[in-house]
Amino acid sequence: MAGACISLAFGLVIVIKLLPVAAQTTPTYVGYDDAISHNAQQMLAEGKEIFRFDTFGSEAFWGDTLKLHEAVAQQTLKKLQQAKPNKTKETKS
Repeated sequence: MAGACISLAFGLVIVIKLLPVAAQTTPTYVGYDDAISHNAQQMLAEGKEIFRFDTFGSEAFWGDTLKLHEAVAQQTLKKLQQAKPNKTKETKS
């Protein structure tokens, strides 16, 4: 039993040590411009992910405290009402 645990631990250490080496795939670039362009595209993609999906834990502040979603809905409704004036005319009898 102890031998199995030791060999499992040894195997995990080897896998952990070799994993970063296997995961590193450095693309070959023709020049600095290609490397810079690739890096810029990668940074933009990472920034989009953060901007779209990361809340930084502030959803309680914006939603519960400020009720931002209600303010946005109210402003949207006002703009829609201004864009479509009421077309019903009152008739006098």
